[in-house]
Amino acid sequence: MDLKIYEKTRYQNIYRHKKNKNYVIMMSKPVKTSISKIDGKKILTTDEALKIRDNVLIKQQKALETIHKEDFDTLWDKYIFQCKFVKKQAYNTILRKEKEYNSKLKGKININLSKSNKEFWTKFIDDIDTTSKQKNELIKILKSFFNWCIEENLLYNNPLSKVVNYKVNKPEMKYWIPSELKKFLDTIEEDVNSQNIYRAYLARRTKLITLLVFSLGDRIGETRAMTFDVVNE
Repeated sequence: MDLKIYEKTRYQNIYRHKKNKNYVIMMSKPVKTSISKIDGKKILTTDEALKIRDNVLIKQQKALETIHKEDFDTLWDKYIFQCKFVKKQAYNTILRKEKEYNSKLKGKININLSKSNKEFWTKFIDDIDTTSKQKNELIKILKSFFNWCIEENLLYNNPLSKVVNYKVNKPEMKYWIPSELKKFLDTIEEDVNSQNIYRAYLARRTKLITLLVFSLGDRIGETRAMTFDVVNE
């Protein structure tokens, strides 16, 4: 809060604009933010400012009481329901989340979520017997879950926000050399000259795509997306 513009009041978290005399409420949880207007109108009295501040604090307290009562699995079921029927996420996205939950999380999180932190989740993920790439996928899913908890006022912060992804070594890219291309073309030539029309058609198409890919340095998906109108004869 810029004390050159705002002055403190006798009430905690409530400040007043020195010039305009309107009030601003500073809140630190779930995120640091300020409330200066309600329904587009400035807050002009201390009574109004106190009422707004106290209502926010009551909601935060209720959120904490809720999170103390519900375990991870119960909240996950609610989260997935929201993903499916409210946010209507893609089928594969839901499938991926449920697969990770069933194999790595279901029945294994016994800590109160409001007390879980970076250290707890780092150790939990470290202990899972899987690849670094799969651990990164789990971190991504858990971050989304905890962001939902914050949106629903069930948590103040995301305990995985500072969890760093695991280093994944990228596989070395391999390329055909000219002699390997020649070997492939010699092999496919028999089918190109086949009396079977369908086999010959597939072989010629494969040969054409392969030559395009090799000559242009394209990935196969880029070449398959090409149309005749972009080809310069």
